[in-house]
Amino acid sequence: MSQPAIPSELAKLAFLSDLAPEQIEPLAALATPVYWDEDTMIFRHGSPSMSLYLIREGRVAIELSGLSGKRVTILTVGPGEIFGWSNVFADQPKFSSARAVVATNAYAFDSLRLRALCDANPSLGYALTRRLLTVVSERLRTTRMQLLDLFASPEHHAKERP
Repeated sequence: MSQPAIPSELAKLAFLSDLAPEQIEPLAALATPVYWDEDTMIFRHGSPSMSLYLIREGRVAIELSGLSGKRVTILTVGPGEIFGWSNVFADQPKFSSARAVVATNAYAFDSLRLRALCDANPSLGYALTRRLLTVVSERLRTTRMQLLDLFASPEHHAKERP
């Protein structure tokens, strides 16, 4: 994909769709197109991966490993959605693993460069922070609902009985 096409591609993706062109342009300069084949592990829990990803096409499973080592999908994200946000504001290892469910095209944004851009352009930084916090809060709400379902299930209560 040619570099001039990236701003128009970014503007079409839900996560960035309502940003002004002057906000999209500096993001486009940081966007690196990436591709993964089906079932490719993108990053693993604890890895120092330093990118935020915005999916163009495809689907990515966000996974956790249980005590048995079995991978459990906790969320699947698709076009216009982000993943890998845990290190955008702090140098932290990934909290989960990510695997391409199908062949997937995305944009990678280096977290250090993204942070520097947000610091240099506070209005863009605020707009991205609001979007990231919306994603985080929606995912937290979904996780809480999953926990309620899990702990309210008859199977869970049957296991607790002596």
